[in-house]
Amino acid sequence: MARIDALVDDLDALQERGRTLQDELKAHEAEKTTKRLTVLAMVSAMLLPPTFITGVFGMNVNGLPLQGTIYGFAAACGLMAMSVAAMLFVLWRIRLI
Repeated sequence: MARIDALVDDLDALQERGRTLQDELKAHEAEKTTKRLTVLAMVSAMLLPPTFITGVFGMNVNGLPLQGTIYGFAAACGLMAMSVAAMLFVLWRIRLI
């Protein structure tokens, strides 16, 4: 009878260890997911201004800025690069990168 009680106690201890390990594994996975979502959010934030600029310049309407100039394409690319740099600066300033 004492032997069965010892086995039951051992099983309880193993269950408790298993729960502890499972909780640690869940916490580790949650941390990895949080890091990945942070990276995804930063990339999305960096690419939002250039996406808006390309959307505006991609419209087939008259009167768009820089449409009649020789260096319109280069200026639009420069504007997109500057918007990415500005977003990187903002993310760096609020200590996300």
